Amino acid sequence: MQEEQAQQIRQQVVRYLRKRCHPQEVDDLVQDCLYRVLVAEARGLTTEPELVSRICHAVWVDHVRRSQRRNELEYMVEEDCAPVSWEEQLVISIDVHACLQRLTASERDLVQRHYIDGETCASIGERLGIDEETVKKRLQRLKQKLRNLLADYGGGT
Repeated sequence: MQEEQAQQIRQQVVRYLRKRCHPQEVDDLVQDCLYRVLVAEARGLTTEPELVSRICHAVWVDHVRRSQRRNELEYMVEEDCAPVSWEEQLVISIDVHACLQRLTASERDLVQRHYIDGETCASIGERLGIDEETVKKRLQRLKQKLRNLLADYGGGT
């Protein structure tokens, strides 16, 4: 892996984790992600942004699960609901994946860059040559579209 590529991957990982973790936890999780990226590369996988995002998500989920076990807390969807089983989580993730596949390539790119990679609306707007407010409106419409698609699949909102 070249130095420039490693720096880009590190920036992607940091953006992803900063949105989801306490600042004191980010450094350790970044190191874990980078290690997994190196292992993936050693196994012959190309380190594309989608693979890095999946690795980040896996590390984050592992971190959340460890935190929950440590604190003996159960993940609750709502205050008076039972915990979500792994089967329900699997169905929800399949629903989300199926919904994302029904988006156009540009819509998926926007979702990937903002919600997964952590890119700001301003930087996305700059890249696309449009106003930041336009990006925000598109994201708002995309959220509603995804809610409707999830409802069609029977998933949650």
